[in-house]
Amino acid sequence: MTSSDTSGALVPLAEHITTGPRPEQGPGLVDQVRAAWLLAQPSEHTRQAYARDFDTWRGFLDSLGVEVLAARRTHVDAWARVREASRDAPATLARRLAAVSAFYSYAAAYVDEHALGVDVTNPVALVRRPRRDAGSSTRALTAQEYARLLAAAADEPPVWGSRDAAVVAVLGLGGFRVSTLTGMCVSDLGVQGAHRTIAYRVKGGRRKTAPLASVTLVYLQSHLDARQALGEFLPGEPLILAADGGRLDRHQVNRLLVRCARRAGLADPDGVHAHVLRATYLTVGEEAGISLRDLQQGADHQDPRTTEGYIKRGRRLDQSPTYRLANHILGSE
Repeated sequence: MTSSDTSGALVPLAEHITTGPRPEQGPGLVDQVRAAWLLAQPSEHTRQAYARDFDTWRGFLDSLGVEVLAARRTHVDAWARVREASRDAPATLARRLAAVSAFYSYAAAYVDEHALGVDVTNPVALVRRPRRDAGSSTRALTAQEYARLLAAAADEPPVWGSRDAAVVAVLGLGGFRVSTLTGMCVSDLGVQGAHRTIAYRVKGGRRKTAPLASVTLVYLQSHLDARQALGEFLPGEPLILAADGGRLDRHQVNRLLVRCARRAGLADPDGVHAHVLRATYLTVGEEAGISLRDLQQGADHQDPRTTEGYIKRGRRLDQSPTYRLANHILGSE
């Protein structure tokens, strides 16, 4: 199922690549383990991500005629080369390998717990994982660019009041993940002392509460007022609605941001997505003098190195010797 070019290098074939689920089959051990494994994940976002990555791996094995529990390291190595050939970023490949490894670890515990007498080996255990860059590769807007984006969102033709500006404000000033935003409900709004707050779930299923900036509240209130004119809010009603009145999904959020970025005249507007605003929250926050610890807590990062990765990338660009050298020689920067 693989071929070699004239230099003898391994060339993975395109038919090995599949992003959809495998053909439907009768429920077997792998299906049982997969269902139990996903059920064990408290976060819906994690469940969805794990399912996508595992099904991609399973589809690759199907193309080779290899059963999931019979896979070995050579199969994982081949899959990794195929994913690289399909232009998976190092972080994406590392995530896929971590998900598949987690499945096999769970499967080993599952068969032991149920005394099934099946030998489960984790084929990912000794596979070399891609090195993660010390700095995030995600683009961040400058403070001025973000202000222009927010102003453009506020100038958008009204959709459920200032819905677009509310999205830009919640993501950019709150630093939330897009999955957190789309999972928020009207009932999550609250008051603690002098603070207007929003409750939400973080990775692992824990509940947290964060304050909302006054400008965020203005746009949110406009959005909620436009909806309340139609009747009282129902239990579990989304905090922010899609144009069709349903719950926003991440794809709709990203399309909204691209539209606002174009209106704002930002460079590469099609590259402005939800994670760009999360990166903006961290890099502009550091420029504003907010401590690493406070930014880490605000972004719900378990490891401060993750937070620092975003900040370091911005510093590397700002402090590049290229600018000083050009100024020294040409006075041009």
